[in-house]
Amino acid sequence: MPTGMCFQHTSSYFARFKTQVPEWGELCRKGVYDFIERMEKHFADNEFLVGDYYSIADISAYCALDFSKVNDIRLGEQHVHTRRWHEAMKSRASAKA
Repeated sequence: MPTGMCFQHTSSYFARFKTQVPEWGELCRKGVYDFIERMEKHFADNEFLVGDYYSIADISAYCALDFSKVNDIRLGEQHVHTRRWHEAMKSRASAKA
């Protein structure tokens, strides 16, 4: 949700459709970065988000991270573990469809 709210409240695309609250959008942007940091810690010891199996949680997080590019939010070089996970998700056949 923070990714979408950041987009809706900080991009010019939604300005014609709704009243934007830029401060809320920026708070959501911070929330995305906070989540990335939590993911980084999690992936230091885990292959997937939930248990030891690929799940809808991985699919949702992968999609949210990719969509975050519209907010100019990207994984940094310091996100070694999350980048490994992201590359593994991207290499799945289902991500290429």
